[in-house]
Amino acid sequence: MKGEFAIVSYIRFKERGGGGYLPYAYQNYFINETRTYGGVDYDFAPLGVSGGGGKQGGERSRGAIVCPANTLVQNIFWQADSSKWLVEVTSVEIDTETDQELTQLTKMLWSCRVEGAVEMGRPGQSVLQLASPLDTVNATVGGRPLSQSLVGALPTSGTISV
Repeated sequence: MKGEFAIVSYIRFKERGGGGYLPYAYQNYFINETRTYGGVDYDFAPLGVSGGGGKQGGERSRGAIVCPANTLVQNIFWQADSSKWLVEVTSVEIDTETDQELTQLTKMLWSCRVEGAVEMGRPGQSVLQLASPLDTVNATVGGRPLSQSLVGALPTSGTISV
């Protein structure tokens, strides 16, 4: 069929404070393949990514990365949590006939924490909870001060003139 597409998520971990990327890079579409995207090799991992959606009042919900509970995944998730790593999630639209990337849909940098305790060797899933990059209340991803260079002219008072 023509016109069919899928969305692949590319995930990699980064150290905080200007540190570099770590050697953990995964994608969730090309089964048992290593896929190169943006010059980085991503191994396959059976993971699901939830980007967090808007709720009433403009509040954003948290996203999550969900994987089967196994020793490798749990160790990476616990290391990410304890070392305060950041997670870069890039979602890309691909053509299912040619497997070529069409459009980068999103690219976000998230802080993360392990959600719930999953015992080793028990069936289930591991969840890495993602805090929204737009969540300034928690100040989870190194905040930037609001400035004219970022957003344009700033108001000088709380009143609006029409």
